[in-house]
Amino acid sequence: MIHERSSVLAVVLVAAALVATLASPLWLLLVAPLVLGVPHLAADLRYLIVRGPLRPATIVMIATPLAAIIGLRAAALAGAPLEPRLEIALGVMAIGLGASAAGRGRPRTFALIAVGVIAVPALLAPRLATLVLLHGHNAVALVIWLRWTDRGVRAPVRLAIVLGVVATIALIMLGAFDACLRAAPATHLDIAQLAHSFAPGAGPVAGGRVVLLYAFAQALHYGIWLRLVPDGLARPGARGVAGLRRDFGARGLGLLAVASVALPVVAMVGDVVCVRDIYLALVVFHAWLELAVIGYLVTARARLA
Repeated sequence: MIHERSSVLAVVLVAAALVATLASPLWLLLVAPLVLGVPHLAADLRYLIVRGPLRPATIVMIATPLAAIIGLRAAALAGAPLEPRLEIALGVMAIGLGASAAGRGRPRTFALIAVGVIAVPALLAPRLATLVLLHGHNAVALVIWLRWTDRGVRAPVRLAIVLGVVATIALIMLGAFDACLRAAPATHLDIAQLAHSFAPGAGPVAGGRVVLLYAFAQALHYGIWLRLVPDGLARPGARGVAGLRRDFGARGLGLLAVASVALPVVAMVGDVVCVRDIYLALVVFHAWLELAVIGYLVTARARLA
């Protein structure tokens, strides 16, 4: 029964992400971060940190460069120039600290060498590396769900989901859904600006397809963190409000609830695009957090649960 329920949930989630993307990709890109952003961030912290495998000392080590990234983004919002190379150096530092905290021996050595190999080109081409992180981050949730949760989803269904996601990406990039983008209801977001941000220099057609792909990948990312990862990790006693209260405490849960409501409310009464952009800028750190925990899991050969 658990396998069947989880399998159906996984298939429905992928289908819903695609339907929402094709129905209104620009509205999805505008509204999803405002409505689902805080719950998604809470899920990140809950399953990677609160319930995750890291020791308190490791959490503190990783949190230090991530806090500096938040500081850099906050300073940029206040008008200071943003230095992408410094931000990437701090993110790579977090990944390296996560990998090095997993133990000693060859796995740790190989992991640190891999981090170094990734770091060199990223620091040489920081803007390209930031673009890779922007798109690659949306795939992280799928990788974590497939590799590091207990899932409860049978192998054939997992394979079908992966193939379905790959096929959808191919169809988007081949132009099968171009008409959906042209017919998309207008929003406060400008597709040309989004295309320039997501695929600089790609041209209007290819850029539009990348925008569509990003909308689908982001919706899938949110859905996996909010439904499939909890379904694959949480025990019966950890579900619902009681489980959240136990993990975050009554005050922490209250703050999360207030933030979840306040973000869309502030966006509605203010400049919705500005509020969305501020939120997305301040939570860039969580992409590096996910990669840092993956570095630990790979090196330690551990699972999230």
